[in-house]
Amino acid sequence: MRIDPLLRARDCGQEIGTSGNWRYQMKHQRELKDASTAGLREAAQICAFVSDLRSIDGIIAAEIAHQEEEVGLFDLSDAAYPIAVRILRVRRANLANTIASLEGRLARLRPGANEQSHRG
Repeated sequence: MRIDPLLRARDCGQEIGTSGNWRYQMKHQRELKDASTAGLREAAQICAFVSDLRSIDGIIAAEIAHQEEEVGLFDLSDAAYPIAVRILRVRRANLANTIASLEGRLARLRPGANEQSHRG
């Protein structure tokens, strides 16, 4: 079944018989709807990713504590401090930076985030 283009134009709020670019307007409306849906989807993905990263951070923190306790060294400046634990500390710092970056992006995706930052 084929729908008459004039009926579609009327349904989109465009007057019949004017400018003739109703397809562009319809496409533009669909893109705006898709953009807002994509923003919500991206925010949900970022939230899930941050949650996963926080879980990994907790696992790494527990492993660092376990390794330090096992060896009995807690001072990073000690030459005998385990290299594996040093590496875990660097990974944990990188995770913290990634989480902060994602949370910043999430704040920018939230509606009204720009308005609140301008109000001060």
